[in-house]
This record gives sequence, structure tokens and C-alpha cells, in this order.
Amino acid sequence: RGMEDVEMSWILESNRGMCNIIESLGGQLYKRYRIYQKNLD
Repeated sequence: RGMEDVEMSWILESNRGMCNIIESLGGQLYKRYRIYQKNLD
């Protein structure tokens, strides 16, 4: 209803609740960031 653009950022892939809302509104993935972890012993 009158929305043309919506911005959401830093939504984790594991946050299925938010991902489902975005998809139901017709949103699509624009960028993907990944965080990796490695021990530096």
C-alpha cells in the first residue's frame, strides 16, 4: 500500500521469521555477507 522501497540490513540467514516476512513482501536478496571464525592458537 504505497511502499516502493524498504531497507533491512544485517538479517541473519538463520532468522527464518524475518526472512519469511521479507519474502512474503516480495523482497529479494541483494547482498550477502558472511562471518567466518578461525582459532589463532
